[in-house]
Amino acid sequence: MPGHVWIASNIKNNRIAEAAGYSSGFGRFLEHPLHHRFARINTYTELRGAVEQGKELPSSRHSDKRCMNPSRYLFIN
Repeated sequence: MPGHVWIASNIKNNRIAEAAGYSSGFGRFLEHPLHHRFARINTYTELRGAVEQGKELPSSRHSDKRCMNPSRYLFIN
């Protein structure tokens, strides 16, 4: 099933889980530090602050020059 989702997998250690599915039937699941996905974001406190302030979230991936739109993120207390 095509799609992409990021989930906070370990808030204490600032890790994010990423699952992606592709139309070819291939899928993947990875877990990595938050800063591997978001440039200049090292903690969930920093991520939440950036989202609440409406800041763009630049990707830390060299092949991905896009910025993520903070209105697409959901935080549940």
